[in-house]
Amino acid sequence: MGGSAKHKAGKESDQPLARRFSLLLERHSQAEIARRTGFHVANVNRYVNGLAVPAAFCRAVIEQFGVNPTWLMTGQGTPYLADIRAEIGQRGGELLELVEAMISIDHIRLGSLSGRPAAATLKKLDAALRRLEELQVRLDDKSRPLLRQLISDYNRHLERPDLDAAESTRTAARQILRLTRDPRLELDLLDCEAYHLRRLGSYVEAAAVQERVFRQAFGLAQDWSEGLVSAGSNFASTLFNLGRMREAHRVCAGVLALTDGIEQEKQHRAMLAMVCAAIEANLWRLKDALQRAQLAFGDLSPAWRDESGYSILIGLQWLAGVTTIEAALQFGPDNDQKTAALMNWACWLEAPALIKRILARVRSQPPQSRAMLAYWQALLDALEGRGGDTTRTQEDERRGDAGERANFSALCARTHVAVVAGDRRKATGYLLECAELLSSMPSNAVPLIYSLAQHHRSVLRLIPADTRSPERRRLLEQARGFFSECALHGYRGLLGP
Repeated sequence: MGGSAKHKAGKESDQPLARRFSLLLERHSQAEIARRTGFHVANVNRYVNGLAVPAAFCRAVIEQFGVNPTWLMTGQGTPYLADIRAEIGQRGGELLELVEAMISIDHIRLGSLSGRPAAATLKKLDAALRRLEELQVRLDDKSRPLLRQLISDYNRHLERPDLDAAESTRTAARQILRLTRDPRLELDLLDCEAYHLRRLGSYVEAAAVQERVFRQAFGLAQDWSEGLVSAGSNFASTLFNLGRMREAHRVCAGVLALTDGIEQEKQHRAMLAMVCAAIEANLWRLKDALQRAQLAFGDLSPAWRDESGYSILIGLQWLAGVTTIEAALQFGPDNDQKTAALMNWACWLEAPALIKRILARVRSQPPQSRAMLAYWQALLDALEGRGGDTTRTQEDERRGDAGERANFSALCARTHVAVVAGDRRKATGYLLECAELLSSMPSNAVPLIYSLAQHHRSVLRLIPADTRSPERRRLLEQARGFFSECALHGYRGLLGP
């Protein structure tokens, strides 16, 4: 009776492993597995059906069929090493040693239940545990540089972007992460995963991952600076994309206060200050934003100044009306973000010559958002009397999960194109949709100031001053109030044309 119970327990413990072995049968017959591993076909049949599987058989399967050892023993990752980077396969034998050590410990523990002398059992268990610890340290040491390289590759694929390569590299990095115990590398990988989600338009998921990175950075930062500024900047940027401006501003302000006076974080703090300035400009704090950005701009690293610094400063100067678009065109190198800032300005001015000039740059450096490009092209068509296809200006924006803020911005763009094209019926329909979306927006969501300006200008263009509709009179009052606020807070760039 005791033997039967033992056999049953062993069979149950190997059921998950047996299920994974059964997947091999989708590609290979039991006879082929038996021939290539050197085990009798009857034994192979027993292993597939749940009997205890010896480590030697696991090793043979891994070596002969290129099975991923992490997947075989834990179910995590992809089944075959060919599915991930070749370097990971080099860890296969070492991982199997670790598994064998774990199996030997289990055997010793089972042996202790069979009445072996306690002292001998404990001695053997201690030796096995020491062996296990040595193997874990060795795997950790060898896996860390590989994981670091995978994270670097992952980030490079995202920058290109090559999202298929990024996903396969992410899978490989996740597998290697199981073999190492480096919390900083785990944080770096999470940061890349949040960036990946933003690339895919999954801003809600990205915000959740970025918040986790931000919280963990607090635990790892010994002097309240190391990694904290970068994590805060990324988290704030993600919240900004969701329209959660006030939360984003609190993150920026908190991190800047915690890291005040830390010289080694000067460039990262400058980057965060620029992000904070962009947020403040959308919270009716343009004067604060300009002052903060001008102080931070000189401390930016050359790379970050070229990538985002110029575009943020151009956007702020446009809102304040302190420069011309011709001067801004010559300010800093061309890139996606600068192009977007200039194009929003040109579209606001409804200047077809400027839009054409900037579109010529876009075709050599396409922006990340196809919806933006569709809006620019549709507006140019409308300005030049070719109609203007409003159906393209929203579809890409709605593919993501950036929520009501993104949908509001897209609807404002469609309204603008329809107004310029002279289609008042369609434009009014879009306008009323915008108004409804704006009124139902969650309290923590703040639309971009540029989108609000588009909406309220469309209200003034479309709704007659003598309208008898209470709802439309209310929209007119809101629009007039908005532009009064612009004048009061120094947003002179939005007061014309």
